[in-house]
Amino acid sequence: MPKYPHLRDKDHNIRASYFEVEYEEVFHLKELYKLVFEWTELWQYGSIDGIGEIESLYWERVNQNGSQEHHIWWRFERKINSYVKYFIKFDFQTLNMSKIEVMHKGKKAKTNKGDVIMRADAWVMLDWQDQWKNHWLLKHVDEWYVKRWYKSQVEQHKKALWFELYNLEDSIKQYLTLHTQFERPEQFRPAKGLP
Repeated sequence: MPKYPHLRDKDHNIRASYFEVEYEEVFHLKELYKLVFEWTELWQYGSIDGIGEIESLYWERVNQNGSQEHHIWWRFERKINSYVKYFIKFDFQTLNMSKIEVMHKGKKAKTNKGDVIMRADAWVMLDWQDQWKNHWLLKHVDEWYVKRWYKSQVEQHKKALWFELYNLEDSIKQYLTLHTQFERPEQFRPAKGLP
């Protein structure tokens, strides 16, 4: 059974980072979806059960005017070792998405227009297999171990996961041609998915 982080267990499930990006304009939704999926593969994230898809929810509604709304939830993780793993919740939400054709560099291109909101929440999970919690001796020193002995390593894991999530946010912003803090080399994927 996959284990999700719970807020009540603050010592073992540490929130490392969060971001939200909202964009309302012309862009190619399928290419944005692929960009985020390829990021998970690049950073070697997998499904939380180890065998299935990272997508835990796909909901789509077509309105009377033909526009679409989506809710897409992704849950993925990367196991660092038997004690630490990184867990990320990533949610897409689209509103009033419609298919349109635009002229781009003298050619017609099929794309989408609408509003997309992307939210990501990253967690460092300690003792994710409950080995210490269920061990007859280790459960007594677990709290001390996390707060004192392993404290600097926890901070390093938080910084590493923050960097990874920031990289995802920056890639999304670059794809959507939003302002990013640093100059980045041109992406392989064309901006907004337009050829």
